[in-house]
Amino acid sequence: MDAAAAPQRAGGPRASGAGMGRKRREVIFEFHRVGNAVKVSAVDPETLVEVSILGRPNSGEEMLKRVALKKLDYVLARRRGGGEPR
Repeated sequence: MDAAAAPQRAGGPRASGAGMGRKRREVIFEFHRVGNAVKVSAVDPETLVEVSILGRPNSGEEMLKRVALKKLDYVLARRRGGGEPR
């Protein structure tokens, strides 16, 4: 497997839920080149919820991670019945 497709774990201060009084959580990111796009999957290992986005390769890894993380937060909030996260 090449480095672009290797899963990456994020649990640092920029991970979702790392704010005031919230516990930090782990999120696994996976990147795959698909033609002229990059598919980014984000997985919450606690709930096993996975989301995917497609983005431009020149957007940068951090930006693609942020977008995938926002989508994961949105899906988790919807499943909890809380609507859109703040």
